Amino acid sequence: MLDGFEPLIVNNNSTDGSGNFARRRGVRCIEQPIPGIGPTVVAGLADRDLRKVVCVMDCDGTVDPHDLPMLVMPITLGAADAVIGARRGYDAHG
Repeated sequence: MLDGFEPLIVNNNSTDGSGNFARRRGVRCIEQPIPGIGPTVVAGLADRDLRKVVCVMDCDGTVDPHDLPMLVMPITLGAADAVIGARRGYDAHG
């Protein structure tokens, strides 16, 4: 687990066993039977202390969790209320 971050898995009808995989490693996992990204994110947010920074990411391995400290830095410094990351490199200027 990444220092300073507390993972929460929202299992949205996954058939690959990822919820059980996470639980066996001590990660909290809640079940969300309603399909779709919206209900899944809402279930995760409803379970969190929203006074903290909340990061939403897919567990398909396309996002490196080690990038989270850099991603949330503008929020923790008070320079931003929200930050959105991209899976691929993106040049905002070009």
